[in-house]
Amino acid sequence: MLWTRIRSYIKRQTLRRIGVLQMRAAMALLVGICSFGGLLVYVDQEITERALKKELFDQSMSFSRIVAAMVEERLNHGQLTEVDTGFRETLQQIARSAHIEHGVIHDAQQGMSLEFRPDKTFFLEHDIWPCVEEVLETGQFASRVQQDQMAVAVPLLIGGKLRGAVSVIQTKEFFAYKRGEAVLRASFIVGGFSAIFVPVMLLLLSRLLKPLNLLTRAARQLAGGHLPDLATSTSRRDEIGMLSRAFGRMATTIRQNSAAEKRLANTDPVTGLANRARIETIIAMAAQTHATTMQPWSIFFIDLDKFKRVNDTLGHQVGDEVLMEAGRRISAVCGEQGYHVDDPLTCDDLMTGTQPLAYNARFGGDEFVVVTRSALQGEASPAELGQAIIAALQRPIRVDAHAIDIGASIGISMMPEHGTSPTSLLRYADLAMYAIKKAGGTGCRIYSEELSDKAVSEMIVEMDLHRALGEGEIVPFYMPKIRFSNGKISGFEALARWHHREKGLIPPDRFIPIAEERGLITEIDRAILRQAAKQAVIWWKQGLVLPIAVNVAPVHFERDDFVEYVERVINDTGVPGFLLELEFTETAAMGNSTDVVEKVSRLKKLGVRFAIDDFGTGYSNLAQLRRLPVDVLKIDRSLTRHIETDSEANLVIQTVIAMTQQMKLEIVVEGVENDEQSAILGALGCTYAQGYLYGAPKSLDDTTRLLAPMLVPASTPARVVNG
Repeated sequence: MLWTRIRSYIKRQTLRRIGVLQMRAAMALLVGICSFGGLLVYVDQEITERALKKELFDQSMSFSRIVAAMVEERLNHGQLTEVDTGFRETLQQIARSAHIEHGVIHDAQQGMSLEFRPDKTFFLEHDIWPCVEEVLETGQFASRVQQDQMAVAVPLLIGGKLRGAVSVIQTKEFFAYKRGEAVLRASFIVGGFSAIFVPVMLLLLSRLLKPLNLLTRAARQLAGGHLPDLATSTSRRDEIGMLSRAFGRMATTIRQNSAAEKRLANTDPVTGLANRARIETIIAMAAQTHATTMQPWSIFFIDLDKFKRVNDTLGHQVGDEVLMEAGRRISAVCGEQGYHVDDPLTCDDLMTGTQPLAYNARFGGDEFVVVTRSALQGEASPAELGQAIIAALQRPIRVDAHAIDIGASIGISMMPEHGTSPTSLLRYADLAMYAIKKAGGTGCRIYSEELSDKAVSEMIVEMDLHRALGEGEIVPFYMPKIRFSNGKISGFEALARWHHREKGLIPPDRFIPIAEERGLITEIDRAILRQAAKQAVIWWKQGLVLPIAVNVAPVHFERDDFVEYVERVINDTGVPGFLLELEFTETAAMGNSTDVVEKVSRLKKLGVRFAIDDFGTGYSNLAQLRRLPVDVLKIDRSLTRHIETDSEANLVIQTVIAMTQQMKLEIVVEGVENDEQSAILGALGCTYAQGYLYGAPKSLDDTTRLLAPMLVPASTPARVVNG
């Protein structure tokens, strides 16, 4: 295990220093040198082996002939066994000097052999060596190489006739000595070659592969986000230089693309300001610097007032122009109020300087966020800067031929007064802005803890509303609508009430505004519509034709499934269309009149009636009203509240009545509280009225008891109670 780790470490360090290509080239060079050296040794040994065999053969042949000549002289005068001691010593001396392991003189006529060695001689009977036997058979010399031994035999001729043979065997030590000389010689050759060739090849490889290694390191640097310096390689004119220059161009392109991607990721595409992600990062950086500099920071959450109208009426292109101009004005005001507007992408002065700073960002939609650092160097206070921004945004914005009026609601949170958490500071500023919105918009407010308490309370209500909708706690209360001519009930308006399982009846002003803000009003309206439709059918079957009016929020007309849902309620409950009356405000009617007209017209084909609620509080005009296929106009209670003493209100109601008569619309007056108001409105020609004079909204049980005298058996045909 330890050796594996050491080997792995050496490999990593080697690769880091010389690179993969150089290491592979060095390994290839080493293998080549070793292979060449092995081949050289093999070839040298083969050559040496052949030369050695020839040398041994010649030497053995020479010694054999010398011995044969000496023996022939003695055999001419006697037998082999009669040789003297001096001759035998001569044979031993020859064996020692010629590295002969042993030799033999064979006398075939006598059948005796004289074997001689470097240290002794002796006679043998009936022991013939293979080489000797071959000579006796052929009469020619013979030789054999066996186990590092060279055996040579020559014929022994006496008087021209074959008498025997002389054979010698060279020693093993001679073979080993000669082969050792060959290996040593080959080693010197390989060593000398390596000493010259290897450094030269390594130098050439280094010069050849160094640019590639530099490119490899450059690629690693580029992968790590650093731009490499390739000047040493790009100056070359060969293929490596071309590759280096191409790599350099690629690195530059990547750097440019990376900068563009960073700008896109941190910039709002419409205004060119910082986006939400970038401003949140800046707030986090500000929190870090505050820990050391202790300079105060402020976060401004800015929401443009009346911007939705711009998009709905003039289109999104004009809306984008308004957003761009609003962003420019906010940045300009920050500069005019003593703040240096820093580049939000680089934040050059945020981490180092101490001067007053401002960063402007579009947070999303019609919301902007400004982050400022105070330095008490004459710059405006947060409240003063907020008021200056409001004043700048209240000036009309001109786009093409339009002079557009908007405003701004601004919430402010401050560091460290309200903490240093970026998320909390943004939320606090948003809460302060939201409080301005709820108060009517166009204003500036600094966050306080009571806003958080209120936000928590509203969040609890919202969560409880989700449960209440699922458990059927949202129910309709029925407010009667009477006919002036006879004072009888002619229908009802179904108003949403929350019958909490623990808290009892919760007033609508406690949950309706929250439902509108949190997007739950649609579910509430739909729940009331379905319950009211079912009840209208029940009363109809009991003999009463009492249309029920249900409020629908403006958001319904923005939904594609509004008409389909109403159709589904009609089909599911079996309610006739004329028993349903949908009320919407004139503000909703004028917001997108084309879409409203199209959806209202589709439902009117099913018999559904429509009423404009709270008429007199919006910004509609008679020309627009004539385009809407409505049936009823409901005059807001604000016009009837002081009708006894307010002559202008009296005149307005007379005008509206005359208008509705021309348009053949029914008119319902809301908010009738006393008999004097009822008498005046009746005299003016009003047809229907609602108000606490005739009855407050009642639960279904109370309403059923109210209608009990008018109910008839189910078999009796339904009748219209209002005549």
